[in-house]
Formats: sequence, structure tokens, C-alpha cells
Amino acid sequence: EFPAVETFVADAVAAADAHLFTYEMGIVDGLRLHIQAQKEAGMPGIIAFVLGTREGDPNSKGQTSFSPSSSWMPPFMRVNPVLSWNYALVWRFLQEFDLPYKA
Repeated sequence: EFPAVETFVADAVAAADAHLFTYEMGIVDGLRLHIQAQKEAGMPGIIAFVLGTREGDPNSKGQTSFSPSSSWMPPFMRVNPVLSWNYALVWRFLQEFDLPYKA
């Protein structure tokens, strides 16, 4: 990672009073570990991730606003709120709501 990106992420997590989980492994193993840890902590068995996938992005083909994970990944729900947004709408949203972003 770049230091500026790490700072941006840390600031966004703090501003949202969120929790950030990181894993030093590949995405599939990291997801599997995270989902298992959530279940062990008594969280619901259904896990969803809000993503920034847009139509035309890699792996976006066939996805809808709510799409299950691919068969080669652990089971979870993809939530794609900006799937049909174009580049201009993304920037308009960020600017309209004065949201931070790393250019």
C-alpha cells in the first residue's frame, strides 16, 4: 500500500466509527477466515459486503444490486449500490455530499 492510501483508509474508518479487518493472505482465504471469525463471534451466518463494483468492471458481468459470491469463493452476498452508475455519477455523488476521496 501507499502511505497516503493507508492514512486515507484509517481516517475513513475512524470517521465512520467502523471496524477494519486485514489479513495477510489472498482474497479467498482472507474472506474465508473473516467469515469464519464472524460466525465464531456469534454473528449471523449470512454475511454481506458492500462493494463499489460498476458495470464494465472486471467480474461485474451478470451481477445485480444483490448477487451471491462466485462459486470459487466462500458464500456471501455482494451488495452493489453503484453498479449502474457511470464515472460522472460517482464524482457527482462524492462532491454533492462532500465525501472524502483519494485522487
